[in-house]
Amino acid sequence: MIKSFFLFLFLFIMTGNAVCSQTPAIIEGVVVSKPDNIPLNHATVAIKGKSVGTTTNSDGFFSISLHEVDPYDTLYVSYLGHEPYKLSVRAFIETGEKAIELEETGFAFSEVTVKPSDFNLNEFMEEVIREYNRKRRRNHHIALSHYREKATFEGTYMMFNESVGYSVYMGETQSFGYGAYLKERDRFHPVTNYGFIYENTRISDVGYEWEQHGDNYLNWRLSDQNRQPLGGNIPLIAFRFFEIRGPLGSDVEKDIGGLSGFRYRLDSTYYLNNQLVYRIHFSPGILNLKKKERGTMDVFADNYRILRVDCYSSDLFSGLKSFLFEEDVDGEISFEFQYFDERPYLSSALFNYGNNGCFHEIKISVLVQKFDEFEFELKEYQSIGAYANNPFIVYETKKWQSYRIPEDKDVEKIKDDLGSIGGKDIYKQFHDNSGDWYVAPEANELPLLEKAQSVINNLKSFF
Repeated sequence: MIKSFFLFLFLFIMTGNAVCSQTPAIIEGVVVSKPDNIPLNHATVAIKGKSVGTTTNSDGFFSISLHEVDPYDTLYVSYLGHEPYKLSVRAFIETGEKAIELEETGFAFSEVTVKPSDFNLNEFMEEVIREYNRKRRRNHHIALSHYREKATFEGTYMMFNESVGYSVYMGETQSFGYGAYLKERDRFHPVTNYGFIYENTRISDVGYEWEQHGDNYLNWRLSDQNRQPLGGNIPLIAFRFFEIRGPLGSDVEKDIGGLSGFRYRLDSTYYLNNQLVYRIHFSPGILNLKKKERGTMDVFADNYRILRVDCYSSDLFSGLKSFLFEEDVDGEISFEFQYFDERPYLSSALFNYGNNGCFHEIKISVLVQKFDEFEFELKEYQSIGAYANNPFIVYETKKWQSYRIPEDKDVEKIKDDLGSIGGKDIYKQFHDNSGDWYVAPEANELPLLEKAQSVINNLKSFF
């Protein structure tokens, strides 16, 4: 039943009755492997003319939302061990196909049980780290992304926020954050150059207990106005910590990471769509025993591509406490990756922790990755650095619905719990909290924040 459903799933939705040049679109479909019509997880789907793309989920489903699309752009779908699919967007529409079927190349994958003695794990991990650091993009890149943040106190929801906006990597010389736009505090740190910019944003009211939990926060003026700082930057900063100080750290970095700072053992193996995956456990090495991060990394055996990382740590986030927490917290993080033109990009980042009866979770999920032709000017960096801390909240219902964001799995409990705060339905809370700055800015901050709004209005043109 499920396979039949996804086999016939195909939607191409335009904002008009005809497909014309340069018109908004959502391109959706499912990628399957012939001849069995098995959905392909983590297939790469790209619009070559726009240099944007996404990956399929576990059901083989993908969705690309574009501000404008040229029907003569090329849709390109690829997956290891299969012949790539390539077709113009116009032809893709006109064929009326129910699914994108990829032919196997004929290369036979054999079932293999791998033992630690079968290969040199250190050499394998050395190659994984080298390949990742050699291929990862170090200059600017941007993605259309979804942010979701929620918090409970003793099992009851106290807060729920989400936004469709942009996760932006600033490159090697700029940073996000309050210090990013005050010259006297503009001391670049390599973990603060990846942040989230809010565009279409839903903000709930918050419960008393969550406000009190804010005593653990150190953040300029937010506590004075009964506002918790929005957490969109946190998973991305945690990811940069992991890249530099964690198992992916290169030996040339200042902090001990990679082979110098960690030890590895083969945990298990499994197959994903006929591709062998190593699950590798990592923990602090003998030169790094003060570190606390440990977890697993799933890596494709054939091409050294990292699929997923699950990590438990407090030390990994200790650098955040100077501007977020008064104390270290035991947190869990998970990262997933996608690849375009051989380069690794973050696909999702999940951060969660518990503290004093509260449970706090933040997730960034990339909807569409831009993998070429993007750059900011210095003044634009400075303005969006300010805006990332204090956005203008706008909630546009129709536009939100067009992104097809799945509701949270706990949506009914969220509605019930938060509906009791002030007696307002959660969707009324979203609308009532729209149309104003998250925190009223000081007069000297307005020019930068207003400039940021014009910059952000232009970001959609990249998609």
